[in-house]
Amino acid sequence: MADDKGRYRDPTSVLKEIEDEIERLKSGRKEQIEKKLQEKILKERKDAADEISRVEKEFERDREEIRKYEALVADYERARAELQGRIQEHLNRIEQCRAEIAKSALAAATSLREVDRQNKKFRDLRGAVEERTVMLKKEIPENFEITVQLPERQDSDELKLDVEGELAWFQKIIVDLESKPAVLPSKPASPAPANPEIKPEPRPEPKPAPAPASAPAPDKTGKAGKPKDEAVLDVLKQYLKYDPTDQAGEMRYFQKDDKVLLDGEFIVAAIGDSLEATRLLYEKIGRTKSSKDQFFVKQEIVNRQEALRKVILRGVRMCENEDCQLPAFTLDIMNLVILKNILEMLNEGNWSTEEDFRYFVRYADRVKTAYYTRITPPAVYFATILSELES
Repeated sequence: MADDKGRYRDPTSVLKEIEDEIERLKSGRKEQIEKKLQEKILKERKDAADEISRVEKEFERDREEIRKYEALVADYERARAELQGRIQEHLNRIEQCRAEIAKSALAAATSLREVDRQNKKFRDLRGAVEERTVMLKKEIPENFEITVQLPERQDSDELKLDVEGELAWFQKIIVDLESKPAVLPSKPASPAPANPEIKPEPRPEPKPAPAPASAPAPDKTGKAGKPKDEAVLDVLKQYLKYDPTDQAGEMRYFQKDDKVLLDGEFIVAAIGDSLEATRLLYEKIGRTKSSKDQFFVKQEIVNRQEALRKVILRGVRMCENEDCQLPAFTLDIMNLVILKNILEMLNEGNWSTEEDFRYFVRYADRVKTAYYTRITPPAVYFATILSELES
């Protein structure tokens, strides 16, 4: 085999050179592939290390948040336990004071009854003395022919005390204290409903002692001749005002200067009157056979509903847009939320449908029962309104 200069070369050596060149090319290619592989491995290892570092930082951040939350929960539990301890301490003190007040009120009521009993004895004694005086005035001139001028009594030595009113007041204090124990409220298991059923507190009507048989007892100011309850009503009448509603009815309220209180009893009475009138109309429907007559009776029912709606709407607007409130004494039974609930039922319901009417009756009867239970005896209710107006 000749080379490029024409010299002869051994074919074996030529093949050897070719094999060596192929081996060299193969080694170069292998090294190149291995180098690329190594670079790729290093890059992926670096990326993996970066990813691991990022994940560890995220987990560390989450662990830090969890530790902070655990610390917050621990602080809350410590503060809650401390506050509950303080609250319970004050509640225990309240219970102790309440028991002492109830005991004092009971003792005062007992003494008051004894005062009334002694007062009756005094009146009996005075009656006997006056009777004997009259006899002496007759007997002395007849027996001794002497004219005697015994002095006339200018006033009464009788203790002037409104026993009935005072007993009712003391008994109300005792009932209120015994029916409302101070209890630390527990955490509710679920949120309270927006419109809970009204459950009135039991308030037994006090049984006052009988009033003295003499002239009417004076009020607190010492003005004889008129009971304290009537004096309160006389003052309230000065503050009583009426505000006509649109097209039907009126709203009654008390106003002294800038202080305005809606008369909750007037609202409850308006509800009761509307329900009673509607019940009578439904009884009339039951006795009416003519479809035409039934239609007109149902129209009267709708008119009753609309009239009550205007009264309730006026009350809501006065509370929302004017400087007006409902009495604090019955605020847990008759308040703006309750008024809005009633107004919503009147807006959405249709009393000409007996089912809607019965639904409203069930709710309104609960309010009515709770309200009249609370304001019995009414003297206490009127006294609290007067006190709130003049505060």
